[in-house]
Amino acid sequence: MDVVHHLSDQEMVCLRSRVIALENVVIAMLAGGSHDQRAVVHDMALFVRPPLDEVQDRLTMHAADLMDHLADRATRFARVLA
Repeated sequence: MDVVHHLSDQEMVCLRSRVIALENVVIAMLAGGSHDQRAVVHDMALFVRPPLDEVQDRLTMHAADLMDHLADRATRFARVLA
């Protein structure tokens, strides 16, 4: 039996705020790390993308793009900190 849970507007706002906070924590931690550590995030993004000869899942592709974006933002922030 499938159970559907609906979040209230307040719960959605809280969830979005938490995700934003976590993104910024990840960026800060990556910025404090090495270039190699940020490169691992890019490598993982490549790994989670499906091969071109397989079905391209939009959600997975978007997640991989977001991973690349987080690593790029961390690189820019690392330059600010230097």
